[in-house]
Amino acid sequence: MRITESPIEIPSAALAMLAVQLRGEPESSSSPDLPELESFALHTWRLGRRVDGMADSDRRIKRQLQDSHKRLTDALYGLGLTIDDPTDRAYTDGWLEVDVIAWEEPDGPAPEGIHGPWVKQTIRPIIRRGDGLLCKGEVVVADPDDAGQATK
Repeated sequence: MRITESPIEIPSAALAMLAVQLRGEPESSSSPDLPELESFALHTWRLGRRVDGMADSDRRIKRQLQDSHKRLTDALYGLGLTIDDPTDRAYTDGWLEVDVIAWEEPDGPAPEGIHGPWVKQTIRPIIRRGDGLLCKGEVVVADPDDAGQATK
């Protein structure tokens, strides 16, 4: 199962705030709400995934988009947000930063060094602000021992 992504929609208040951050200007007193920051971080992550999946024949455009993605990601980091994609990481029961939306059978070998379930696909990344959790990730887990389970 491969879950498709929605179009990138970025709140205008978050865009304005990031434009100020990218220009290096001091932040204004009216900053976007946390849901807008969360949405911007999510769509920045999705942009990065799409750029990574571009064909090498579009090398010049791909390089420009990679540069734009890096600037957006750096601006988010400057605001204290981090985006964590747990794909190909070991999964353990009770991981509070992710919601498992599906369990699937592995369609290949486990990532190197992993013996047991792992995150096969990230639907939404983990988004943190400082030391706190802003948004739980949503993942699909592959488990060679308990393949096919809907819940665990």
